[in-house]
Amino acid sequence: MSRLAILLANTAESDDPSLSVTPLILNRNIKNIQFALGRLGEYSFEVQSIADKKKQPALNDFHRLVQNYSKRTDRSKNSLLLFYYFGHAVVRENELCFVFKNSNTEQIPTMISFRNIAETIFGFHVPTAVFILDCCYAGAAEYQTPQFNSGKTRYFILASTTPTQKALIEKALTDHTGTPFGAFSNFLFAGLRDTDAAALPTKDITADSLFNYTKKLTEEKFAQTPYRIDGGLGDAIITQVSPKVIILPHFNHKAPKKSFYRKIWWLCNTIEQREFHNSKSFYEYVKRKTPVELLTPIKMKKSVVYRPVTQSTFEGYFNRLRSLGILKAGEGLDLSNEGKRLIAKNSKEFNLVLLDLIRQLFQNEDSSIEEIDSIIRRGFGNSKNG
Repeated sequence: MSRLAILLANTAESDDPSLSVTPLILNRNIKNIQFALGRLGEYSFEVQSIADKKKQPALNDFHRLVQNYSKRTDRSKNSLLLFYYFGHAVVRENELCFVFKNSNTEQIPTMISFRNIAETIFGFHVPTAVFILDCCYAGAAEYQTPQFNSGKTRYFILASTTPTQKALIEKALTDHTGTPFGAFSNFLFAGLRDTDAAALPTKDITADSLFNYTKKLTEEKFAQTPYRIDGGLGDAIITQVSPKVIILPHFNHKAPKKSFYRKIWWLCNTIEQREFHNSKSFYEYVKRKTPVELLTPIKMKKSVVYRPVTQSTFEGYFNRLRSLGILKAGEGLDLSNEGKRLIAKNSKEFNLVLLDLIRQLFQNEDSSIEEIDSIIRRGFGNSKNG
């Protein structure tokens, strides 16, 4: 199965400077999208990005990527080319045109029109293509798409707006930094791991079900109406509701120091670096070093002091580590093979290994982390207190 995602993205200014997508923010958003699309299990995409380039180099790169994909696609059931555009766009002479840093918005040849994109993909006879367009007037792609399709390509377009509407930028839901991101993209990429985005009664998140999910949430929060154009690919499976929940790599350091997440981080690294005969000797070490992750506030008469957690609380942490399979069973403090994987490669895979262990714990209880995640986020979304 061959699945390729091409991200064509440009910087975008906003009336509110705090919502402008600068080059730094654009690159961060692209990395988040790459992370999301590259971790969908058997439905993962190879991701290529064309970011903030001038018009002709961007078009050349796009043409090359599509041509190469057309040569190697195996045309199996789940093979798919996904095209994503974010940035400014205008409509000129019924042409949806993407704006680049050297574009003149009054001159169509200085921009990349959706006609250029469609002609390239259809011209190379790519069998299946999903287009995600997060820009102003995105629905205007409808005016051009049918003209160039010979019938050999099935396609589906998820457009952020109607042909006459502007698109909005909002703070990102898909990372932990609150950076500006397309409002439509916010909900769409969050939908890749939400049970509500599935085409019931299956676990499949199809192009059509993902659009319905994104449209509903976008309309509820913003004066913006997403638009769909179905060229016979509404049933294409984008992913299923059981991909890995997305935890971005930099969250290791963004998590609060006194969260249990950071306690696991500190405990595992310390156990690997030092030898402790049992939890009691480890606790003596903690009392001497007083790491901030294991301090707790003690209220005195006129002040609050911070001291290490009690030994019984400390013992409780090890019970949790054993239940997750991070520590070997028994009285000793030895990391299991999975525990060693947590901190291998300078802890670069800590998030993913920990998530696998948590997922297994849920499965042992005949549940799933995705179901719990979806329930919690629906609860927050329905909360009257925000």
